[in-house]
Amino acid sequence: MAINSRVKKLRDKMLTIPEICTERGHYMTESYKETENYPDVIRRAKALEKILLNMTIRIEDGELIVGWPTSKIRGGALLPELNSQWILNEIDTVSTRDWDKYAPLTDAEKKKIREFMPFWEGKSLSDKWSGLLPDEEKELEGIIQTSGGMCRNGHHLAHVAVDYELVLNRGLAGVISIIDDEIAKLSLAKPEDFERYQFLISAKLTNQAVIAFSLRYAELAESMAKTEIDEQRKTDLERISQTCRKVPAHPAESFYEAIQSIWFVYIPLMIESWGAGMSLGRVDQYLYPFYKKDLNRGIITGSTSLELISLLLIKMNAVINVADEIVTTFLGGYPVMQGLTLGGVTKDGKDAVNELSYLFLDAEKDIGLNAEDVVIRVNKLNRNNIEIF
Repeated sequence: MAINSRVKKLRDKMLTIPEICTERGHYMTESYKETENYPDVIRRAKALEKILLNMTIRIEDGELIVGWPTSKIRGGALLPELNSQWILNEIDTVSTRDWDKYAPLTDAEKKKIREFMPFWEGKSLSDKWSGLLPDEEKELEGIIQTSGGMCRNGHHLAHVAVDYELVLNRGLAGVISIIDDEIAKLSLAKPEDFERYQFLISAKLTNQAVIAFSLRYAELAESMAKTEIDEQRKTDLERISQTCRKVPAHPAESFYEAIQSIWFVYIPLMIESWGAGMSLGRVDQYLYPFYKKDLNRGIITGSTSLELISLLLIKMNAVINVADEIVTTFLGGYPVMQGLTLGGVTKDGKDAVNELSYLFLDAEKDIGLNAEDVVIRVNKLNRNNIEIF
């Protein structure tokens, strides 16, 4: 099936030199300054909340699936809580080095970095890890590359796959209800319950922040629709606004809503624990009921569902990992390794391959970008008839 004009236009936008976004680093720093006396887990939650409530949002022309992890088309964030010094050392050379160049930082961006980075000197995870090293090992820094639990790489370990099916079926408001039920069971006189209380409060904060993030996009789409003169695009924007008011706060009821919902969950996951290996999990399994229902109702066709999947894959390429020059010499290619898994078997041992499995493969064949890692589970039930590209 030929790639349509919308998909081609949005795909081609990703064929650009990656840029560094300063917003995450800035708002992370501002939040940590405001929460000096809070427990670490709540500080982390409040930092994500501040980022999601203040970061730049936009809807590009032609988009149906909305939400951006940075202010850039293809951008990477700075994680000062992990490694604060390298960007100050390389602020003028990130666009000229041999491996994984980034677009030149503007004077305003350099100024912003120089304003928030010093706060983390001696406080970053990298600094704390380095402080544990014997002096003779510190002398090997940059000669023998060590990751220091990933913090020296300038990004988190990531490798996260959450329960997207729960979000699709219950919505984040439902997740918050589960959290409230758990909080009600606690006795804060017990030390172990008090620690769990802090975790649950932080989880509630982050889920509420994600809902607020989606509502920011709902309001933006509604505002854009009021001034849009093209009737089809006006209809698209109104649909986007309605969808963002519904998901991920509430259960998804359509294939379109399901894809938008998981993307709104994916963005905060990446912002909070930015790194390689962030996964969408078994997308052909948990999205299939929504696809099949819409197909049976005549709401979508093979081509419209392929378009939505293609738009999701394109979105995944908006993310890169920003790393220092030493790291890029052995981890080059802007690797993010964002996973999605197809096929395999069901819980009762049956072949799990379905129509969506092939639609995702078709979309990947059309898009052909490098951020998403498509993992195909081949087993004895399908190895003789599965066709890969």
